[in-house]
Amino acid sequence: EIEYICAEIYRLLKKYPDMQCRDIAIAVKDPAVYRPLLERAFARYRLPYDIAAEKSVLHTELIRCFLSLLEILSASRWNTDAILKYLKNSFSGFDGETVAMLEHFCFTWSIEHDDWSKPFYEPENQELNQRSEPFGGQALESLRNKLISELQNLKNQCQDADVRKLCRILYQHMDGKREAYEKILSRKQNAQGLEVLQQNEFTTLWNLLGDTMNTVVRNMGSLQMPLKHLSQVFLMLLKSSSFSVPPETLDSVRVVETLDELMTVRLNSPCVVFAPGVSDGTYPGEIQSHSVFSQQELRQLETQHIKISHLLPELYSDELLIINKILAAPSERLYLTYPEINAAHELASPSVIIGEILRIFPKDAPVLKLQKDMLLSDYAWTKAAAPPG
Repeated sequence: EIEYICAEIYRLLKKYPDMQCRDIAIAVKDPAVYRPLLERAFARYRLPYDIAAEKSVLHTELIRCFLSLLEILSASRWNTDAILKYLKNSFSGFDGETVAMLEHFCFTWSIEHDDWSKPFYEPENQELNQRSEPFGGQALESLRNKLISELQNLKNQCQDADVRKLCRILYQHMDGKREAYEKILSRKQNAQGLEVLQQNEFTTLWNLLGDTMNTVVRNMGSLQMPLKHLSQVFLMLLKSSSFSVPPETLDSVRVVETLDELMTVRLNSPCVVFAPGVSDGTYPGEIQSHSVFSQQELRQLETQHIKISHLLPELYSDELLIINKILAAPSERLYLTYPEINAAHELASPSVIIGEILRIFPKDAPVLKLQKDMLLSDYAWTKAAAPPG
């Protein structure tokens, strides 16, 4: 669905030279599902975009790497799940292909705890080598040795250290990884722009992580604290942190996903609007009241001029107003799309709104396009976006 939207945007920009990216908007009612898909697809199609809403830092490469490192160091024994999370993170600096083989090896032979302290490959140990050679053998052992030496060295430095020293050790370790990561970041951006943060996002996150460490040091620097407790402190602080990055250019496709943005999308007068996820149960969405009071109690309170929350009819009216604003927003083209399989891997059906709109047009009007009627060229319009092979 998102691949088609990005390919269609690319097609429109090529077909109509006067059209610019800022003339196009994407109205998203389910950002938790669609935002990561949009970010990856926009990178592949090399389309500038602007998502104004703030994002949680917990889902970013840098912060995930930092938290998985804390999880490893604070455990009494080596934890395979935590180690693999750390290794598979681009910021850790380990070779992705070898890490993939290591993960397969760990699951095949149930590697856990003290197994990480023993060699995975030895030239003179035939039985051990038979287990590891299908997964890379010596390369596997080189990775294990480098990783465990790195982590054990960190553990040794952290023993009996106060919070100030712990934060300095962690910062120096992360800073040592940063230069190599920035090279990977630049190389991947030039090649395809997949699965990595943009440089400005990375800079914002790096500064945020540094500020968080400074806050911890200012308030707890002289305290002796187990790494497990310090890890919980960092998790609590980072959970409440979010960031937003201004668009790289003013000529960007605008992604609107907050309630206020959706309510005002028409004011921006886009020429083209894409509305993904127009499925049953989303357009309109299921209306629920989260008030502790029943609808009858809320009505009784309103008769006494006490308004605590909206009644269900009001919420439904607001939902219909948002949908109407999205449908009426474009001046030239409106695209309504829906997935055949939703995020829960269940069959999805189109919203009744699509059926109502189709009834406006003659039966033979070319306004409905199904996936079975699409060609590969409907998706891949750039070399980076094309499927491998």
